[in-house]
Amino acid sequence: MAPSNLRVTQYHLLSELERWPGSSPTVGELAELLTIERSALGQTLRPLERDGLIKMTRDVSDARRRLIVLTKAGKTALAKARVYWASAHAAFEAYFGETALADLRTTLRGIAEDPELLTTFMQERKKL
Repeated sequence: MAPSNLRVTQYHLLSELERWPGSSPTVGELAELLTIERSALGQTLRPLERDGLIKMTRDVSDARRRLIVLTKAGKTALAKARVYWASAHAAFEAYFGETALADLRTTLRGIAEDPELLTTFMQERKKL
């Protein structure tokens, strides 16, 4: 991913913006989708906005809501990075095998989508 000048977290975020159905998501909606706190998401968004890959706008119907828009430059950067992402996945699969890749995806999806784990995680964060 290094040649793309995007970090994996930035690539993932831009990918989610590209897949977002309908109008642009709010900061809160994207944070919920990514299971990340809004403040942490803000730290990831700032360099993307600075580099012109996203644009933050106010919702015309509710100025309190900030929308995240994937720019043309963001789409171009994402397309370039996708080549490196695919190459990394192909290298992993070639080394570890198709079954290991499928198992890894299943495990990660299980972690990401486990409501009990999320609840426990959020409770632990509140203790900090």
